[in-house]
Amino acid sequence: MTVKSGRFPQRGQSVAHVPDEALDPLPCSDMDFQFYSFIIPSLIAGWHLSKAQAGTLQTSTLLASALGGWMAGLIADRIGRVRTLQITILWFALFTGLCGLAQSYGQLLAARSLMGLGFGGEWAAGAVLMGEVIAARHRGKAVGAVQSGWALGWGAAAILYTVMFSILPEQTAWRVLFLAGILPSLLVLYIRRNVEEPAVFRAARQSGARGRFWEIFAPDMAATTALAALLATGAQGGYYAITTWLPTYLKTVRGLSVFNTGGYLGVVIAGSFCGYLVSAVLSDQLGRKRNFYLFSLCSMATVLIYTLVPISDRAMLVLGFPLGFFASGIFSGMGAFFTELFPTRVRGSGQGFSYNFGRGVGALFPTVIGFLAASMPLGRAIGIFAASAYALLFVAALMLPDLSRRGDRPPPRTVRIQACYDGADLEDVARELGVAAEEVVRRHARAEHVVSFLGFAPGFAYMTGGFPVARLGTPRVRVPPGSLAVADGYTGIYPAETPGGWRLLGRVSARMFDPAADPPALLRPGDRVLFEPVRKLPRPPRRPRPPAPSGEPLLRVIAPGAFTSVQGGPRHGLASSGVPAGGAMDLASLAAANRALGNDAFAAALEITLTGPELEALQDLRLALGTDVRPIKRGDRLATGQVRRGVRAYLAAKGGLALPLPGEPIRALAAGEVLHGASGPRRQGAEPPRLPIRWGEPLIEVRAHRGPQWHFFASPEDFFDREYRVTPSSDRRGLRLHGPAMALARRSDIPPEGTAPGAVQVPGDGMPIVLGPDRPVTGGYAKIATVIPADFPLLAQARPGTAVRFVEQPWT
Repeated sequence: MTVKSGRFPQRGQSVAHVPDEALDPLPCSDMDFQFYSFIIPSLIAGWHLSKAQAGTLQTSTLLASALGGWMAGLIADRIGRVRTLQITILWFALFTGLCGLAQSYGQLLAARSLMGLGFGGEWAAGAVLMGEVIAARHRGKAVGAVQSGWALGWGAAAILYTVMFSILPEQTAWRVLFLAGILPSLLVLYIRRNVEEPAVFRAARQSGARGRFWEIFAPDMAATTALAALLATGAQGGYYAITTWLPTYLKTVRGLSVFNTGGYLGVVIAGSFCGYLVSAVLSDQLGRKRNFYLFSLCSMATVLIYTLVPISDRAMLVLGFPLGFFASGIFSGMGAFFTELFPTRVRGSGQGFSYNFGRGVGALFPTVIGFLAASMPLGRAIGIFAASAYALLFVAALMLPDLSRRGDRPPPRTVRIQACYDGADLEDVARELGVAAEEVVRRHARAEHVVSFLGFAPGFAYMTGGFPVARLGTPRVRVPPGSLAVADGYTGIYPAETPGGWRLLGRVSARMFDPAADPPALLRPGDRVLFEPVRKLPRPPRRPRPPAPSGEPLLRVIAPGAFTSVQGGPRHGLASSGVPAGGAMDLASLAAANRALGNDAFAAALEITLTGPELEALQDLRLALGTDVRPIKRGDRLATGQVRRGVRAYLAAKGGLALPLPGEPIRALAAGEVLHGASGPRRQGAEPPRLPIRWGEPLIEVRAHRGPQWHFFASPEDFFDREYRVTPSSDRRGLRLHGPAMALARRSDIPPEGTAPGAVQVPGDGMPIVLGPDRPVTGGYAKIATVIPADFPLLAQARPGTAVRFVEQPWT
């Protein structure tokens, strides 16, 4: 299926939605590369080269490709995967053509070496690009399907070789082959210009995450890098030992004609193509490591039989299919495997280095085989070195982790966190457990805490190993950041100041969440956490500065108003790190302001609460306060004043404003702050319905469905008969209501589960809280109802003291 826009799918789409452009470079690059293996006999005859010199030509190309792949990986982490891919394709295409103009061995050696830089770089950038846009469950199939294009390129080279050498003089034919190699790659370059960077790479760049090459040799990553390099050495050493010398072996040792050599190679190439496709499927179904075991052992056995056992030409023809099948199939899982081994910030560097280190060392195999062929049969030299390479691959695969079964998650770690046990609830927890406070500290510090999942707040990890104590009946309105708390058998650390109902045991100074990091949360599911009691905590690490917005400066804040923040539409994708989707409280009003300017419905704007800011225009622009559009000149000052109807108003700018990083604490604007315009592609959101909203009514009626814990309450039907009032402690996390308490038939505490905007949860005091866009991602209180999205703007605009009555909306 073709994606007509030419853009890569978002990460997680199925392999069926990979665009056709993604498949184009590999057949072309492999065709260009494989030309040389077919012309070795012609060069030996025409230029009087030794086999060692012929092998050196191939080795120099592979060594250069190793360097090119490593460099391309570094560049891809800095300027992007797509731009790097364009550069490398153009590079190897140009120097492939120059190979056809070489007049001496030295010139051909130089041209082939320079061509190798681009050849290696093309794989490094392309494999990372593919790995980042495909979900783990389909990654092997997708990357394997793309790599099957290498077999097509090899086949195209074989066909062109057969045709050209049949109709042209031998010393002219090989030059025409090289010159023809430039054309399809230039076509690929044109197609590539419309392909976007992967979403995961754009998000990492936007968050400010920058990796350094030397990170792949850090203590926690060095073993992975070394083993990945050895695995690549085995795969490529075996592959190039076979493919470089196989045409020469068939023609000079077995005595086949040009036509018959092409036919025998056609069988090998057909097997190669099938091997890529079958291995791609098996890589996802069996797992990456099991697939490597199968294909390395079968490759070892097949190449030994093919080269060392005396068999007939007919048997060799038949055996060519499994030879190509297993030798090429190994590569289908390699791109996906390396993508899963390295984090986004250094994925290009790690993948480029490991794969191309293997290519560089494997490149020595053709040269060594060429030297050995002077003292032993060529077939024996090929068989010994290829089998040794596949044995190395098998051992490396044994020692590397298989992360494909974990989806896109990295392996668990052991994390040590210093804790000062001086919490406000330590004595209460000790009394409830019937032990001394010192014993509570000792038990908690000795327990094994394992991260089950993240939720509630950005970076808040639910860790097993806590105490089975109940939550507070009434949650605290503010819990200090770094608070170490327990409830319901879990341990958690509050990353930022938030409301919370857990029992506070102490404090930590570790930064639990950094939106500019990759990944943003310190802890991740599966991590083992050890708490080390200390009397005094070290100074917390300084918060890094967020990256400067790339858009143009539009407005300067003179006076910030009561609470003004930049809000757009919901931004999904980081719930696994505890980050809510967020977005404007009143999406309908945001969309109305944007609609007045012709913006996307959910372009970011200023959300003004009660009293608006005073702003200075830094350039000529158009603003919309609600649906009132006004042109503003540079230097003009705009005082928005008080919100007259409801609680919130929206001030939009043409083109939208730049948003803070996902997961950044929602904060009010500060005097002197500069607001920038949005940059890059903006997401089209689904527009909310245009419903008439009556702001400022003393009583509002809000439609709601029954919630998942409806049966937890003694008389749940009473909820729809009672009247509540909005309290002043309401905010973007939730609207706290006051009124008749909802009596519970059982404890309100439940195992933590996901929450939704508009969910009405009821803690132990019986007072409902309607969750807002900055709600906890997970919650452990019973939810009696869920407000329908169309009516949430009524609550978003309700002032403190407004009466609220809920009306049951049946499920349909």
